[in-house]
Amino acid sequence: MIDRIEGFLSIPHELLHILGYRLVGKRCAYRWGDNHVTLLDPATPIERLIGGLFPFAVSLPISLFFLGMSGGAQLRAEQANPQSPDLFWTLLFGAFYLVAFIYVGACTGDLWKAYLLLKQHPHQTPEPEQHAPAKYAERDRPDQADD
Repeated sequence: MIDRIEGFLSIPHELLHILGYRLVGKRCAYRWGDNHVTLLDPATPIERLIGGLFPFAVSLPISLFFLGMSGGAQLRAEQANPQSPDLFWTLLFGAFYLVAFIYVGACTGDLWKAYLLLKQHPHQTPEPEQHAPAKYAERDRPDQADD
């Protein structure tokens, strides 16, 4: 049950993986609630790096933006009224930053996988790391006609 809840909370993260793989032209499959994306086509290490690190590349700038906005709002509030600063904007941007930071933290596994991929195959093209399960392999194949 906990894995299922964790899977539903990671849906935005996994959708960013799908977008990253689509950007490099790779087909992938995802079921709502799962905590991984399954590649349907073989991928080179560079393609796996792009698809795997895309959530980090999106979440980090958003987190840094909210960090800057939070700091700016707090500074502006303190300058406007040093005795009693308005903490609303600081708390609002701080909450947004916390959510974005959680998503950056969710990318630590992706960063570790990218490190292992680069360490294992720095200059060569390995075989695909995973093959699509049979339930995905037969689906969406243009060369197979349904009878």
